[in-house]
Amino acid sequence: MIGMDLGDLGLGEGKITKKNFITEVVHGIYVKERSIGIEAMREGITLGGYADLPAISRSMSEKVISTLMFADARVKIDDVLGALVPCYMCDEMGKEIKNPTNEERRLIEIQTKFYKTIFKSFLKDKAEKNKKFLAKFLSFVTGMSYVPHFLAKPDYSIRIEFHKGLPGEERLPSVKTCDNALLLPFHAYDCNRQLFEKLLKRSMRMCEKDGIFLMCKYDINTKK
Repeated sequence: MIGMDLGDLGLGEGKITKKNFITEVVHGIYVKERSIGIEAMREGITLGGYADLPAISRSMSEKVISTLMFADARVKIDDVLGALVPCYMCDEMGKEIKNPTNEERRLIEIQTKFYKTIFKSFLKDKAEKNKKFLAKFLSFVTGMSYVPHFLAKPDYSIRIEFHKGLPGEERLPSVKTCDNALLLPFHAYDCNRQLFEKLLKRSMRMCEKDGIFLMCKYDINTKK
């Protein structure tokens, strides 16, 4: 570009030299032009300044703004699987127990097998067959039908907790939406996928109303 006329780039008169390249060319093309573009976008978004975005945003909940600004409308199975964090043999606080007994180690092996071979394949299969399933599953577990952009929530995760204190072969999967956690019994349904699918479907149906998942105010297994 050295030696070209500044006028050819719409930057005034004279020649482009090494001395004026930064001050004239770089500033004119990469700073001034982009500033004009950004200002045009701002005017378009705010309808030329008539729409007071800060005032409008103040009337919206944090959840709504987060959805509008950071949601990915396409729920991808890889994003969901990447957000999963298993927690084996948890206590009531959702923390893995320390120094497990031999029996607890045996149960942890079952839980690990269920998570890696049953649960993940279940999500993949359902996502392939039903495009709306992942959004429903996320709504059930987290209260939001999407996986936030990693820049918005870099620490976002979905916990799959196998609880020591949750017995019962027919126990329904429960959730703690405030912790993005799915609670499963310690026996992990003995790795019976059909039983797990049946109970998860029943649990999701109990918490859904008019297509919206509600945060249950009671244990869905006891209705208390």
